Order: sequence, then C-alpha cells, then structure tokens
Amino acid sequence: MAASSSGISSQSTLAKAHRLLVKLAEKSHSIPSKCYLTNIQVDRSSYPIGGGGFADVFQGRLGCEMVALKRLRVFANNMTVDQDRQMKRLCREALLWQQIRHPNILPFLSVDRESFPPQMCVVSPWMPNGDILGYLKRYEPAPTVGLINRLLYQIAQGATYLHHSNIVHGDLRGGNILIDTDHHVQIADFGLSVFAEATQGSVTCSNRDGSLAWMAPELFYPTKFGHQAFHRTPATDIYAFACFCIEVYTGRRPFVHLPVTAIILSIIQGVTPDRPEPETCRGLTIPDELWSLMECCWVSNSSNRPDIRNVARCLDEICQLKD
Repeated sequence: MAASSSGISSQSTLAKAHRLLVKLAEKSHSIPSKCYLTNIQVDRSSYPIGGGGFADVFQGRLGCEMVALKRLRVFANNMTVDQDRQMKRLCREALLWQQIRHPNILPFLSVDRESFPPQMCVVSPWMPNGDILGYLKRYEPAPTVGLINRLLYQIAQGATYLHHSNIVHGDLRGGNILIDTDHHVQIADFGLSVFAEATQGSVTCSNRDGSLAWMAPELFYPTKFGHQAFHRTPATDIYAFACFCIEVYTGRRPFVHLPVTAIILSIIQGVTPDRPEPETCRGLTIPDELWSLMECCWVSNSSNRPDIRNVARCLDEICQLKD
C-alpha cells in the first residue's frame, strides 16, 4: 500500500510540475531548448496546404521524413495583442503536447523557429491520409458501420489517455482527427487543450475559441448550467465527441442547416442534433446502441454525462456488433 501511495504522490508531483512549466512558458513566451529542432526544409514561398481558422499548415522535410508545420496566424487589425495571444497559445500547445505519447495521438516532434521568422511552428509527422472526413469520403469501397465505429473507438482510446493524464483536448472534431499510413486514428491539434482539475472553476483558460456546433451548453452560458465561469472540462470533451459522431457518419457538421446564432441559442435551450436518416449517412444507419450513447453524452447537466472510459467501453461493445 505504501508503494502504491508513493507512486500516486510521485505522479501528482510530476503533473503539478508540468502545469507549472506550462504556465511559466506562457508568461515568458519561451519553451525549453530541447523542444526546438533545426534543419527542417520547407518552401517558404509556397501556399499552405491546409489549416483552420487560427493556423496554416505547410509540408516540410526533416531528414528523410515528411513533416507538417503548423504556423499560427496573426491578424493585422490588432497585431501586438494577437502576437502575444498566439505566442502563449503555441507555448501551451507545445508543452502540453510534448508530454503525450499514445498510439492514437499524433506525435509531437518539435518547435521550428527558422522556417517563418519571427513566427514559430509546431512540427509533427506528415499524415498523407489527411483528416478522417476526407479519408472516409475517399474510402473504397464505401465505409461500413463497422469501420466507422472502430475509428470512433480508437478516438475514445486516445481521449481516455488524455483525460487520465488530466488533459482536456478542447476541440474534438473531424478536422483535428487524422489518419496515419496504417489507417489508424491520430488525435491532433492541442491549441485549445487545458489541464483538467478535480474542482469546478479551477481550469483557468479564458480562450473561448472553438467550433461552436461541437461546444457544450455550459461553455456558452456557464451560470445557467451550474458553473461559475467558462472552462473546458472532460465533460465538454464528451459532449463534443457525440457531436463528432454525427459529423463522421454524415460528413457534415452538427446542426448543418442552422446559422451560427441559431446554433448557439439551440444548444443553450437544450436542443441536440436530430438522428440522421440513412440517406444523409452514406446510406448507413447509426446503430441504436451508439445513438443511445450519444444522447447520454448530450445531457445538459455535465455531471450526468458518462466519462470517457465508459464511452470507450460502450464503443468496444458496439464494435462487436455486425455491420
């Protein structure tokens, strides 16, 4: 028993040290030298080959390996403030990500400060199969229920590791789920990730960026749902995961027929996505067992949502069903 208690204490100490290191990096705008790599080859005159609302992605080469460089965008209308904000975001992402190692999480390679000075990039292995949505769209023959559910299970396994490591991903959606050369899931993009704590209100992240259609109601109106302030939690990841299930089956975002303002109002009012018909799901039917799990993940009271271990267990059972 003493050895077990010692192990738990050691793990807790390491977690606290990691959180402190991330906070220090955010304040100082610097990260440990071991996080940097040099001699990454990239065509700086080329256009980005991908990206989202806050970053551009370029393809490069590190030795014999192809790599992806994610460069955060800085907007000219408020450049000084935006540079500070993006630098904090990059430092947090790099230090959170570099501690994470799991078969279903995209590996962190380095930070690059030479390719696009003065901006820095986060470097990861290149995933030629792209994100899960494009992968399923191109998949031949057409994807089956079994294939999709197995991919969902892999995502749940990766998210289980994150939550066990006291990390909330914060942006689980199709564009952030990549497929490697072995056709396995790789969870990517930790730009909105935060540390999860045992007590409410202890996650200090005022960054409200994110994908609205995947966000839990308490992120829009915290006090209405029993929270003191905006903060991402494991329960908000669970809500987003269920929304992602809609996305991966249909190939479209949740609430696809609603404008942004209507999406926010609907979520606050407790409206959840309708069950898609087979004609909008690549001809597939979402299994009843999976739909019931998704409904549990969408309950308004975050404390009543299943934890990620139960989600993974249910998906494992669902994967045993025939297509």
